[in-house]
Amino acid sequence: MQQLTEAALKADFGQHLTDEEQPNRRNGCSRKTIKTFSGNLELDTPGDRAGSFEPQLIKKNKAA
Repeated sequence: MQQLTEAALKADFGQHLTDEEQPNRRNGCSRKTIKTFSGNLELDTPGDRAGSFEPQLIKKNKAA
């Protein structure tokens, strides 16, 4: 489940970078812990230098 979720986040992030009109680059990942039915899951959420990436799957600063 973790690999699938991270792959979806990376695909969403890749789309975000290609849609940007201004130059923007990757800026590493941050850790996010979400609660699932089977326990806690730690995800690496990608980030960009401009801070404009808002994941559609798991929103910033929101509990899932």
